[in-house]
Amino acid sequence: MKNILYTIILSFLFSSAYAGSVDGKGLICKPTDNTIAVQDSYGFWFDNSKTQGYSIVGHSIEEFELSEYNEIGTDEISWDSTTGEFAEVIFSTLMGIPTVTYELNRKNLNLTLTVEKLVDAEDGQVDSKNFLYACVSVKQEQEIYDFLNEIIRIETMDNQF
Repeated sequence: MKNILYTIILSFLFSSAYAGSVDGKGLICKPTDNTIAVQDSYGFWFDNSKTQGYSIVGHSIEEFELSEYNEIGTDEISWDSTTGEFAEVIFSTLMGIPTVTYELNRKNLNLTLTVEKLVDAEDGQVDSKNFLYACVSVKQEQEIYDFLNEIIRIETMDNQF
């Protein structure tokens, strides 16, 4: 009886330790603060603690590497536009390249995208803007491509040239 109880307790502990991982899952996110700007939608794929981003640029889908994601408690996941390389962060800051931070509420799948840019290096003044997105989860990376390609198809179907 003790062995069964120990097995149940250990099974519960180990299964709950891995239950929060988002590896092998993805998101499709549409803007909520400008619903007609559907071309500003994003896709994200999580794998091996890394985040891969997808967006529409012109008439094609652009992939971009993002940082490792961080699971904050059980309610939030965050990641940013850097790949974590120290030299990249310093270069971006000095050149005034914006840093983008993503914060996902796991309960309602609302995403806040925050763009920050150093305005004045002497006093450390930073310009910051937030953009809001509603997301849905996907189980296959191909679903992100299908969604973004459908937006491209709809947005370009009236083009004459």
